[in-house]
Amino acid sequence: MSGLTLGLSDLPPSVVADVLDVLALHYAGGGPPVAGAVLFRLKGASTVGEITVKDDEGNLSATVTALDAEGHETTFDEPPTWESSDDSVATCQPSEDGYGCTFTIGSPGSAVITATGVETGSGERVEIKSTGLINVTAGDAAVGSVEFSVG
Repeated sequence: MSGLTLGLSDLPPSVVADVLDVLALHYAGGGPPVAGAVLFRLKGASTVGEITVKDDEGNLSATVTALDAEGHETTFDEPPTWESSDDSVATCQPSEDGYGCTFTIGSPGSAVITATGVETGSGERVEIKSTGLINVTAGDAAVGSVEFSVG
């Protein structure tokens, strides 16, 4: 199986563990990474796979973790790459090793962030995609505007 993308951000940790257990059973016997998770971080906040920030946020970062068939952390065969579905909402600046990324937050909206790791242990180049979601909302009011109309 390749190209599977799971959105686990709205699930309780126990359900996420169950999903990883099912993957582990399917891929019993070890082997290459079969799953990854994108975790967003704000300074002083916990990690999540989906996050909502204001458009003036300046310290958003994320990490991707490769997991083997038994749910243990491992590494990809190639450094992960990162992309945003909407650069007007969030742009990616990956770390040198690819396992971390910082973001420049832009206009209100939503952007799917995809971190892609590559596994070649089977002799084939298999892409393992992990996704997270950044929702950007408008910041606090800074000025007011009065608009006039006739009629």
